[in-house]
Amino acid sequence: MIFIYLLPLIVISIIDIRTRRIPDYLSGLVGLIGISHVYQLASDSSIAWRQGMTAAAGIFFLMLIVAVISSGGIGGGDIKLATALSLPVGAMGWEQLIFAWIVISLCMLGIILILLVLRKPLKTAVPFGPCLALGYLAGMV
Repeated sequence: MIFIYLLPLIVISIIDIRTRRIPDYLSGLVGLIGISHVYQLASDSSIAWRQGMTAAAGIFFLMLIVAVISSGGIGGGDIKLATALSLPVGAMGWEQLIFAWIVISLCMLGIILILLVLRKPLKTAVPFGPCLALGYLAGMV
């Protein structure tokens, strides 16, 4: 099932790198794929829906708080994409969700280190979509 996420996440990553925007329709597509994925997982466990919804709601509110505190450091597209991807990964288990966010954090740390080496200001706009895609795909494996 993980392969069905690849194409939309690659497209999202390319668009985010080029424009620093994530189109809502692509986040919505990922969300629909996630819902069908959780539906498949829920046939094995009734807890999957509850875990997925809790993860999605939790990530949504955490990222919204960070966006407000950082004065737009995280955009609405990032919040929607992370929420959409948190549903299936959260349904798989908390360990997968935590692992996904560790990978996301390491990806962002790598980008920050590159900015420092290149002597770019830390306020440089950085696409977060590719890190979200990489982290959540790693969490699904």
